[in-house]
Amino acid sequence: MEGEEDFVLVENLEVLARLYAVQLDLPQGREGFHSFLNWGPIALADFHSIDQHLLDANKVFKNLKDIKDIEEWSFDSKKELTKDQIVFRNQWNRLPQLYKGLHEGLEKDGTTTKAKLSKYVAQSAKTDKYDKV
Repeated sequence: MEGEEDFVLVENLEVLARLYAVQLDLPQGREGFHSFLNWGPIALADFHSIDQHLLDANKVFKNLKDIKDIEEWSFDSKKELTKDQIVFRNQWNRLPQLYKGLHEGLEKDGTTTKAKLSKYVAQSAKTDKYDKV
């Protein structure tokens, strides 16, 4: 976004479709659209919160992963994760790649989300160019 003057805001449905396309390109990301609809909107809401609160996405995902690792840690090394827990963990581990891939793709096309634009404007202090943020 740096150096750009104007961005086209994309609607949530388009952002969701683009997130699905990003996840299809990732390893182990070939799940069906129906399954994606269970977690995709939640991931987008999380991404929105990260941007809206001007957070560093990499640090947020690392901290959350560390917390999750501590929660799953056990003295009972014989206890294995269930299939659903493994799927959840794998999805959880892909969030940073999804966030980065989504925003890189949007930026490449000259588009962005409302939250990402708000973050950009707040961090660059160039508010005179936009009527609403």
